[in-house]
Amino acid sequence: MRCQSEWSYKPYLPYDRYDERTRPSFLRVAPREDGCELEWCAENAGPYRTYVAPEGNEAWETFETAEKTIRVGGLKPDFGYKAYVEDAKGEKSACCLFRTGSYPGTVVNYLHPRDLRYAFSGRHTCSPSIVRLPDGRLLASMDIFDGNAPQNLTLIYCSDDDGKTWRYLTDVFPCFWGSLFVHRGELYLMGMSTEYGDLLIGRGDRDGNFGTPTVLMRGSASPGETGPHRAPMLVLEAEGRLWTTAEYGAWSRGRFAMGVFSAGADGDLLDAENWRCSGFLPYDRSWPNAYPAPGAIEGNIVLRPDGSMKEIMRVGDGTGLLLGIDKNDPDRPPGFERFIPLPFGHSKFEIRQHASGKYIAVGNRLPRRTVLSVFASDDLENWDLLGDVVNKEEYPLDEVGFQYPSFLIEGDELLLAVRSGFNGAENFHDTNYIGFFRFSLKGLL
Repeated sequence: MRCQSEWSYKPYLPYDRYDERTRPSFLRVAPREDGCELEWCAENAGPYRTYVAPEGNEAWETFETAEKTIRVGGLKPDFGYKAYVEDAKGEKSACCLFRTGSYPGTVVNYLHPRDLRYAFSGRHTCSPSIVRLPDGRLLASMDIFDGNAPQNLTLIYCSDDDGKTWRYLTDVFPCFWGSLFVHRGELYLMGMSTEYGDLLIGRGDRDGNFGTPTVLMRGSASPGETGPHRAPMLVLEAEGRLWTTAEYGAWSRGRFAMGVFSAGADGDLLDAENWRCSGFLPYDRSWPNAYPAPGAIEGNIVLRPDGSMKEIMRVGDGTGLLLGIDKNDPDRPPGFERFIPLPFGHSKFEIRQHASGKYIAVGNRLPRRTVLSVFASDDLENWDLLGDVVNKEEYPLDEVGFQYPSFLIEGDELLLAVRSGFNGAENFHDTNYIGFFRFSLKGLL
């Protein structure tokens, strides 16, 4: 057996499941109102037979195709189903589960909360990131998580028709909380090996082939111990460097400190010697008007109109933490400035600057995650509501959520990847969809 040091797999299987490599394996599940799109890999040629039955009985319907993808229709809306695929040699995949139902955006991928195909990492979709490659291809990534699970698998999907349709590209293992970004025409992925694990960066190609990643900081790799923490936050190029945020701590220890990683923009990003860590500023509840929290997380690095660099962090409902960053000293930790009002609930939000100079932010409008909204600001402190990407405020707050946006600004349009709990998710937080959305800024700025 060949040993492997790459970061990409198509797909990844733990060693004790290597015997499944000759069997078909589902790669993408995308429920529709009365059907489902299914995509799989298979070593053996087709034709392939897909078998679909309602959960709880064996009334299988059969669908045949020569391709490794199929769109099944004519199913009962808002109903649970199971499916497997069989190749021409009789090799059968494991079952996947799905629930039919309409979704307000385009489904990138879906994972039923009782589907255990990725149990070695988790059971829920999480942490989307979206990027446009120089050749026009869109990539969207997501990880698979669950409480107290390993949380170490990232899935990447691509679209060659501007987000109308999506298909599977690759698995990245180990990777959690990954941020896709393009620098000097090259694709990069920065993420963690797992929650509080190693901070990693790798370079890939348009087909999702990532080589061996570089370790930027070692972690504990244990939910009970402190280590690096980050979401798929933006990587900003400014002042000749790339800048991004991370924290150090653990929820179980009740504390987080805030820091910044940066690298020379013209250097080799896979050379750890090119990166600097600022060190971490401990959260201090004695700060003026301090929010009663264990720390601030998931910060956005921004340049203010006066050219100063700031970090705006999530700390509580309607409240953000503003930190100052020394652009000329990447080894200096961020400095406390003040707490600021923000129009978001206590969930990840993202800020980018539009060509007009205005700042665009996407986050959950208070007080719920059932509404995902777009705001604009001239000064990063006073925000105007532009509209909602999706509004499902009529649904129960504990069951539905559209959250953790990652977005691109292309002219006067936003392209977004959104973590979603909808149509039978375990709850609003433990989500089952990653969706693609568009939002027009035309006439709003």
